[in-house]
Amino acid sequence: MEKLLSIGEVAKQLNVASHTIRFWTEEFSEYIKFELGKGDRRYYTQSSLEMFHKIKNLIHAEGIKIKIIKEKKLLLEDSKENSNELNQKITQVQKMLDEILHDLCQI
Repeated sequence: MEKLLSIGEVAKQLNVASHTIRFWTEEFSEYIKFELGKGDRRYYTQSSLEMFHKIKNLIHAEGIKIKIIKEKKLLLEDSKENSNELNQKITQVQKMLDEILHDLCQI
């Protein structure tokens, strides 16, 4: 079972206030998932924490407005780039394995 982080733990790791995490959760609800615990407390997964890091970087480090992030679907594009990069690596490994298999069959 994946470890869940409280809103306070997420806020502390990101060095932002808890209300910022609540706000980002609402603004980016299609990317941020959480579970409700006792007393309707929010608990976040590691993948949500990673998404919060991306959001913080886009807003604070790169100075991109939330409206632009949403309009241009910048969070989604980042995921697609990672997926494409991973697929390329998988293809390379498959080719290497095919070559090894071919060489072994020659022995």
